[in-house]
Amino acid sequence: MGSPAKKQELDGSLCEVDVLPACCEVVQDKDFVIARLDKVFNKPVFSDIILRVGDDRFYAHRFVLITASSVFEAMLGEEQWKEAKQPEVCLTEEEECKPIFGYFLRYLYCGTVVLTTSNVLPFLLLADKYDVHALCKTCLSYMCHHIVETPDANKTLTWYQYAQVTCQIELRDQCLSFILSNFDIIMHASDWTFLTRQEMVGFLSCSEMVVQSEAELWTCVEKWLLAENNIENIEQNLREVLPLIRFTLIPPRSLTLVEKSELFKQHQTLFETKLNHAYRRHSLVMDCEDSDKITPLIPQELYRNYTNGDYCVHYPFTLANYAGVNKIDSRIVVHCSSRQTFVSSLRAKTEDDVIFSVYFYPRGYFTTLALYSSYMSRQSNDITLKVIRQKPLPPMKVDVTLLLFGKKNGVKYAAFTHNCSMVFTKENSTLSVEKFLSLDSLMKEDSPYLVDSNLEGNIFVKIQDAGDHLLLDSQG
Repeated sequence: MGSPAKKQELDGSLCEVDVLPACCEVVQDKDFVIARLDKVFNKPVFSDIILRVGDDRFYAHRFVLITASSVFEAMLGEEQWKEAKQPEVCLTEEEECKPIFGYFLRYLYCGTVVLTTSNVLPFLLLADKYDVHALCKTCLSYMCHHIVETPDANKTLTWYQYAQVTCQIELRDQCLSFILSNFDIIMHASDWTFLTRQEMVGFLSCSEMVVQSEAELWTCVEKWLLAENNIENIEQNLREVLPLIRFTLIPPRSLTLVEKSELFKQHQTLFETKLNHAYRRHSLVMDCEDSDKITPLIPQELYRNYTNGDYCVHYPFTLANYAGVNKIDSRIVVHCSSRQTFVSSLRAKTEDDVIFSVYFYPRGYFTTLALYSSYMSRQSNDITLKVIRQKPLPPMKVDVTLLLFGKKNGVKYAAFTHNCSMVFTKENSTLSVEKFLSLDSLMKEDSPYLVDSNLEGNIFVKIQDAGDHLLLDSQG
């Protein structure tokens, strides 16, 4: 006697089926179904509508469009829309979307698309316009995984602009983190000159930016100012951008190059105040050893995360074969000789330099006991960073950045950054942060924070301010 028939739900529809025996096997010939739809894509056979985009015409099928897109469903399925009754519909698309519209349409039939850094944004614009959720999700995922590219293929700035406008929070935050940590890559990307004034102002206002030097930064900002698409607004751009260039942190030899440029000669009055302050501060620094007397006259602008050694804020480190190192041997120690006052030429270490000892525990925190040999005492798996000021000095506001490199598509880049800040005092001379990065993310085989199995990174220690007023500020 056969098994009683039961109703079972299959893909949203109810069918009368027998309970399947244990030997059953579900066959899913999805490729066959896709191949059938691919055969009728852009073919007049059974086509009941034509889509016109610019000079191109595409044969389409209403049932495919309506089931793939809620926008097409409303446009073609609701009588109040004139397109619902027309055999040919003209669609107005953005210029960058027209060349790939046929591929977008094919995706609605076959679910297949080839994405590149150049075409993913036009695909996303179409997917968003026509409410194709699956393709939106695919494009956003592609962007998040391809933020790291060589400068010629990098589109992070353009993607960041899109994410800002459309409130794509995850994409925006990932793009911004990459931009600020890899500004040397971004400044040479193909879309650098298409930054808006507001975006440029936002980036230049940031002290967490990682860049070789302020002089190098100015060179690329000048390129942006002189770009063909910005030249009409050059005076307004200069008025908003020049106050954010930290000319007191550009050596005099580089300042003279600024003065020789055509941009300076044509807009000299806009430059004068900033350059005069910079030259005056450099002169005072060379003549006066006491920075406390200089700062009230001409304040030094805040350090960025400069990788040029002239600034004395950048300290690289490497832990070879990270995964193979014992925990007790994994601690990274960096002694930093930092200066509050930028000196435009390298000089020998002086008594005015402030010594910080940085202890980084990338395999988890531990302390050691020295008996017959070193033994780990208290320990945890929390990745920890400690920064200790070695002498009891006046209060200092210090910014610290830990940067870890990764490597992708042959490009070495800043894959992770952690920024922290503290006012060091005689009573409180240690900054300690933990749990800012999981141990699992470093230990996994394909960790994005390793370069050829090595842990490589930079420590930035920047004295941004000093004096007893910092105590009053913290109390207030």
